[in-house]
Amino acid sequence: MITAKMLHDYQVTPRLMMLAISVSAWRVVEWYMMLENPSVQQSGLVSVVMGAMTGMFAVWMSKEGSVEYNKTTDNKEKDHANG
Repeated sequence: MITAKMLHDYQVTPRLMMLAISVSAWRVVEWYMMLENPSVQQSGLVSVVMGAMTGMFAVWMSKEGSVEYNKTTDNKEKDHANG
């Protein structure tokens, strides 16, 4: 059975959101590449989407890294306190 703790520990929601955002950005790029004569506005849209994607990916990666770091340091602190 899936519990709230499991969802939190495995970070299901952030990972699903990152997947959805990645697929959306991919689709925008596919759409743009199919245009025969893209306008400046269309180029701007793709530029903004990809820039936002880069920022979101950077934030997500720093969160992932800090979670792993916190788990590792928490375990070391517990081991040090116990032994």
